[in-house]
Amino acid sequence: FSRSDNRPKAIAALLHAGRDAEGLPAYRTAVDLLRRWWELAETELAAGGGKGIRRSALQATLALARIGAIFGAYPHAEAARAAARGRELAESLGDTNALAQLLYFHGEITIVGDQEAFARGLALAEESVRVAENARHPMTALSLARGVAILYALDGRFAEARSSCARVVQALEAAGHRETASDLYVSTRWINDNILYLSDGLDE
Repeated sequence: FSRSDNRPKAIAALLHAGRDAEGLPAYRTAVDLLRRWWELAETELAAGGGKGIRRSALQATLALARIGAIFGAYPHAEAARAAARGRELAESLGDTNALAQLLYFHGEITIVGDQEAFARGLALAEESVRVAENARHPMTALSLARGVAILYALDGRFAEARSSCARVVQALEAAGHRETASDLYVSTRWINDNILYLSDGLDE
């Protein structure tokens, strides 16, 4: 389909294939499929594609930014471009949940791509939490706050890191995540232990 003139069908097929590849995980293959998906969606947008194509392009940029930020499987410059474009698309669609995630991923990509830009990247990550909280996406806000906590630790701001992570743990426990051992809860406890290790809280 991606070699045919049926662009809508190609976009749908690349969407499913890209997600399947990411889930395996096969990140290089996923990046190739997602990049082609994004390019086709942008071509359709330039030709007057509607809201559905815009949302499809948003999903592609969000996936590429996530893979670039978390797994480093997408070149930083390209991942930053995907994150920036994704933010534009999320804002135009009013998708605050996607916007919050893209702000965080853009922050991480900025930090890894240019260590001199740590403060700028951290500011984007902090903004991501505010956007998610203001738009009332509590689980997204907690997930992003967990990431910001480790960024504080990497910046040597251990008191803020510990306080931030503790708030996430407390909120998740209040919502019953300890009992279900959710992925978010387990990973937050793992990050909390890493923060304690980095700040010499070995007894804790």
